[in-house]
Amino acid sequence: MNILENLKIITPKILPSGCDFFDQQKEVISAEGSIDIVAGPGSGKTTVLTAKCGLLLNDTAQSDKGTCLITHTNVAVDEIRTGLKKLGINDIEYPNFIGTIQEFFNSFFAKKAFHIIIGEKTFNVVDDEEYQDKFEKLFDDRKPDWYLVNNPNVKKCNPQILFTLHIEMP
Repeated sequence: MNILENLKIITPKILPSGCDFFDQQKEVISAEGSIDIVAGPGSGKTTVLTAKCGLLLNDTAQSDKGTCLITHTNVAVDEIRTGLKKLGINDIEYPNFIGTIQEFFNSFFAKKAFHIIIGEKTFNVVDDEEYQDKFEKLFDDRKPDWYLVNNPNVKKCNPQILFTLHIEMP
């Protein structure tokens, strides 16, 4: 089956009943190679990416080739993953990648570079949101009762929590 025949099969699974992709959207979905999609909000970019990615993942499922889909927001990543689940694609594993540019960089560059620098020690790379959440939990668990100000914003002031052991000497 060609791409447009496969698209007819998956369209009812990701679009509302009775809807179809526009001709321009079909051109993007059936195009070969890398694609940049520039369009306004609500134009169907994420749905087109979901359809294209679903077709590519099904096409390369039995090969050593991978699909790499990089988008700017976690919201788009979540929508694409939800759409792929509607197509029966639940787990995206290497050599495939779907995520933000930050996740891509961390997965394929930062972690490898840190292993070269620090060796085989275990470490985690966290993004800003995850770091803020972890910082706030640690801060909230340890701040004194009299501290009534908002927690420090890690993006603005790079705060650190230092843990020290206070030993009373007799």
